[in-house]
Amino acid sequence: MKKVIKGLIVLCSFVISVASAQETQFSQFFATSAFLNPAYVGISGSATLDLNYKTPLGDGVNSLNSLMHATVSMPIQRVTTLASNAAGVGLTFVKESRGYEGVHQITNVLLAGSYNIPLSYSGQSFISLGLQGGVIQNKLDNDQLQFGSQYNPYLGYDSSLPSASLQNANRIVPTFNTGAILHINDHHNPILSKKSLWMGVSAHSVNRPKYGFYDMDRKPIQLKLFMVSRIRAATKASLHPSAYLLKYGEAYQVNAGLYLSRYLDRQLTSVLQIGSWYRVNDSFIFLVGLKHQQWKAGVSVDLNSQTFNSNEIVTGNTIATYEISFSYNFSLRNVIVDVTNPLF
Repeated sequence: MKKVIKGLIVLCSFVISVASAQETQFSQFFATSAFLNPAYVGISGSATLDLNYKTPLGDGVNSLNSLMHATVSMPIQRVTTLASNAAGVGLTFVKESRGYEGVHQITNVLLAGSYNIPLSYSGQSFISLGLQGGVIQNKLDNDQLQFGSQYNPYLGYDSSLPSASLQNANRIVPTFNTGAILHINDHHNPILSKKSLWMGVSAHSVNRPKYGFYDMDRKPIQLKLFMVSRIRAATKASLHPSAYLLKYGEAYQVNAGLYLSRYLDRQLTSVLQIGSWYRVNDSFIFLVGLKHQQWKAGVSVDLNSQTFNSNEIVTGNTIATYEISFSYNFSLRNVIVDVTNPLF
């Protein structure tokens, strides 16, 4: 196990050397866990539905950039004296709209499977391995594009005039992802647990599909790494220092975060969680969420760091993006909320 941990730490250290960002992504990383790492689909103790929606608000919304996510996952349990997850399957749908009135649309439909390898008899420590495959649709809406041939010198743009048509404006290509997650917990009972560690690495679009509108354009392999720990700070409160690292082609991104989880009742069935992330040289993320027994809901705001100048917030061209999430766990037995991993 020590060799596994050491290898992941070395890989994290390599990625953290440079920071910049290109790929649009969700702000609530762990609320979109199957999109973060396919190994997550086998970790939940029961069938789960996860929903997310992210969009900008305010002036400039015509330059739309919206992001939607939905995942349905189902565990497969092994039958032993101590019940534990052996594997899991999950179906994920992600759609993004970019550009003026969402003229550019990217849709992912992904099916994932995972297998858990226990590292202790009680199941409190394990490695989860995941595979994910599906299709990506990369589409430009020709009906919303304007061409020079449609310009009338007297009336301006005239949609009745003939227009050009882009070839390969609707590409559907296969994609394959893989991932692994290491989980170490000091106790399998959430009431007695004081410390835990999650470390994960995943590779996305490993087949490098012809994703662009030209045949020579291939989607770069995307590497995602995360590390998060849980440290009990009080009887009902825990801190979650976190890091999320992303490599997309030649671009790198580094995120550092901190969550605070607080149980709201003696039965440990309700948790309030607040947190923040700093995306190096890019933005700040603030989030808050509540989980009660089977359901959880969260909201976050993503602010570009360039809006902060000399400790003052500058209102200009930058538009904050907002994200909401909702999740429902179909378990009918385990009502104790476990926050070894951040909720959002």
